[in-house]
Amino acid sequence: MSYDLLTGALKMFNSFSGADTGIKPLFCRHSSLKELESHFSLSQIAGKGDTFSRAYHLLIWISAHIYHKGDYDSRLTNAIDLLDYSFDKGPEFGINCRSLSVTMMESCLSVGIFARQMFLMPLSPYDGDNHVVCEIWLPEENRWVMMDPSYGGYLTDESGKALDLLQLRECLGNQGEVSFSEGFHYNGDRNLDFEDIKTYYAKNLFYFRCLQVQTFDVEHISGNQMLYFVPAGYDPIRSQLACIEYKERRYGPHPWLTERKAVLAKENAVLCGKTALTAAPEWMDER
Repeated sequence: MSYDLLTGALKMFNSFSGADTGIKPLFCRHSSLKELESHFSLSQIAGKGDTFSRAYHLLIWISAHIYHKGDYDSRLTNAIDLLDYSFDKGPEFGINCRSLSVTMMESCLSVGIFARQMFLMPLSPYDGDNHVVCEIWLPEENRWVMMDPSYGGYLTDESGKALDLLQLRECLGNQGEVSFSEGFHYNGDRNLDFEDIKTYYAKNLFYFRCLQVQTFDVEHISGNQMLYFVPAGYDPIRSQLACIEYKERRYGPHPWLTERKAVLAKENAVLCGKTALTAAPEWMDER
């Protein structure tokens, strides 16, 4: 798909479903986060600067020691296991964007930085690919910013200000100028086609989803709601089910697809507006 077509879809579908439901992102001080911080000396790696610089130090550390590998099967679901599996073990032990975002999110939480795993989703149900990143809460600026552990960097506007996902979506939708942070790379390669990467982001910024509660091993938190941020009139559950049917037709049945269909069939999809997406985070009781 062309850059013009993808960015045009972002521009024309820029009104999100969901009233102001009062739902906020929540974060849990899980006991295993202390173990994660201690085991990998993450406070020392993050340093003593402002929130952005501390999160960025963790981002650089992760991307310098872990390879991205798109066909990793996501069988490990927390940062301790993922780091033990992949740290400094080369391309063969790389992990996918979903697992890299878990590692980044939990590493930040372990040192007291609010961070959430965000799924970036495409418009077409016949697109079997999506992307997963992190957003970091900056209390000094009262806003979120996006950091991408698959590329070890972030994107900025013309003024050099790091963008959150909504700002990036709007900027690309208007075909505005965005820049990539210094050192932006893919598995150590800095000779990248940035126009192609912009197109990739534009493809995957049609809608977002994330779990309401972010903490250690977030996928195994019972009762955790899936929050959806979608353009008005778009049905994300129908889209994901259609994507599974497409994959089954093209590649054949697979146990993971069957399991995913069962999850979607009983998922309580909560449609949230932009207010919930930009709301300040809160700590909740430890689990």
